[in-house]
Amino acid sequence: MTHPTPLRHAKPQVRSPRDARDAVTQKSAPRTGTALRAGPRSPGRPPLPLPAPEGSQGPSRSRRFVVPTIAPPLPEALTVPEVMHALRLSRSKVYDLFRSKQLHSFTAGRARRVPVSAVHQYMQDRLEETA
Repeated sequence: MTHPTPLRHAKPQVRSPRDARDAVTQKSAPRTGTALRAGPRSPGRPPLPLPAPEGSQGPSRSRRFVVPTIAPPLPEALTVPEVMHALRLSRSKVYDLFRSKQLHSFTAGRARRVPVSAVHQYMQDRLEETA
């Protein structure tokens, strides 16, 4: 008894729900080149320029644009997560500093804020303690 050869355009046999999902979902090939970096663009437009790599001659010698690295001005008062990030401390440690009056803060409604000067003063006090 010979088995019939499968047709070339026949649908694959689905044996499990996962096979059914894989049969329906088609994976596209990964994008490469500048299309990935430039992102979606409308037809007929050239790809977006890439930022200049570090150590390049700058915009006068290159057609690529340079992203300014000017930091935005610091606010006068920081939130608790910003203080946590600035001092590299946990939330509980920051609240311990508030309770022990080592780091000064104020509340505006339910929001607790820490003046930037209080963070600088705390760091200065810690430096003087270690010296």
